[in-house]
Amino acid sequence: MRVSGRALAVVFLMAGCATWGFFAHRDHVFPYRLLRRAYRRLPTRRPPQRFRPSRSGDTGAPEAIEQIAQLPYLSGYRPAGGSAGVRVYERGLAEDGLNLVMDGHASVAVLMDMDGTPVRTWSADAHVLFPGLRLSRAEGERDRVFLSACLTGDGGIVAMFDQIGLVRLDAASRPLWTYRRRVHHALFREPGGDLWVLSREMRPADDLGRDDEIWEDFVEELTPEGRLLRRVSLIEAFRRSSYAPVLSRLPSLEDVFHANSIQVFDGSLAALSPLFRRGNVLLSLRHLDLLAILDPDGGRIVWALSGLWRMQHSAWLLPTGRVLLFDNFGAPGETSRALEVDPFTQRIAWTFAGRPGEGLFSETLGAVQRLPGGNTLVVESNFGRALEVTPGGRIVWEYLNPNRAGKKNELVATLYHVERVPRDSPLLGAAGESPARPASTKP
Repeated sequence: MRVSGRALAVVFLMAGCATWGFFAHRDHVFPYRLLRRAYRRLPTRRPPQRFRPSRSGDTGAPEAIEQIAQLPYLSGYRPAGGSAGVRVYERGLAEDGLNLVMDGHASVAVLMDMDGTPVRTWSADAHVLFPGLRLSRAEGERDRVFLSACLTGDGGIVAMFDQIGLVRLDAASRPLWTYRRRVHHALFREPGGDLWVLSREMRPADDLGRDDEIWEDFVEELTPEGRLLRRVSLIEAFRRSSYAPVLSRLPSLEDVFHANSIQVFDGSLAALSPLFRRGNVLLSLRHLDLLAILDPDGGRIVWALSGLWRMQHSAWLLPTGRVLLFDNFGAPGETSRALEVDPFTQRIAWTFAGRPGEGLFSETLGAVQRLPGGNTLVVESNFGRALEVTPGGRIVWEYLNPNRAGKKNELVATLYHVERVPRDSPLLGAAGESPARPASTKP
């Protein structure tokens, strides 16, 4: 059988294209990046997904966990039903105070007493505060809820619309200023009034050996009036540090860090370690299972640790020098637990994973707060439940959110934020006081 020269040329051309395609994909040479970027711009349609936690702890990990990590937080996860409100309150054992609460039912912050009775409320409309705001369907319901907030000491709050911006409200919910940025997850207020917040931007990742785009997380410091003082890139902070190898093992997700909590040290524990000097910042980076301390003056990471927890939230340095956090998937059976750890010896000092027959589990979010008397407030966000437990693990206060979410109000509204505030806290201020109203600020 005779083969024409034209046919041989076609065969050799196809073989050459296949060979070049192999090396282009393997070594990311031309035209790999052009084709990859073109592919990423193709329209895609993803079916809506709603993940509901299982009390059995069957998360479907690791595939389900990776899917969850890429979804916006939902306004509700758990089907509504049964009793709600304050279900347990042992007055002799629970620590008295007021509870600052934000959930998935509305952009409202509520200060309630230990019986669940509202004492003060603040609310705002994101579309009024941020004219021209447009959200894609994939961005969820970020304009409808406060994800976090902090008290300002004058009867007002600074509240966060996730990846939209901040607003400072006075005691009557009048806006004093707004700050438009992709802020997310957590706010921290220093005693002097300066605010610290996490933000993010999408950017190319060529310098990290990737051909896609990623979310770059930043730590920002703002004045009490909402003006930006400084902004530190976490990628650059790792790159300048001895922990730079972390950047070589970033996950394949766009959200490479998923920073989700921030605490600025007051310097009271600096005698224990120079890491705890005034102004250093403790961060939780969920997608690396990592806690890190940032020196914002030097713009570098000075300490990092992983290994005892998984996809954690809400990390806090305690007066003892130990760290308390919400460990989302680190308990047996990939369930959740509150975890107290010595950051230097890595000894687990205390843990709480629920009570017999009812474990603790929140796929996303989750929070912990050590109270002044030694009890711990644990927020099981996805189930809309908050618990106060003694050091011995006894539940002395339990709150199940009565607010509803979902198209038919069929879900318990997610508890995004629950914080116990002493009744005599100077942060509560006087209900009628508010500062002069400055103009809105934008970066």
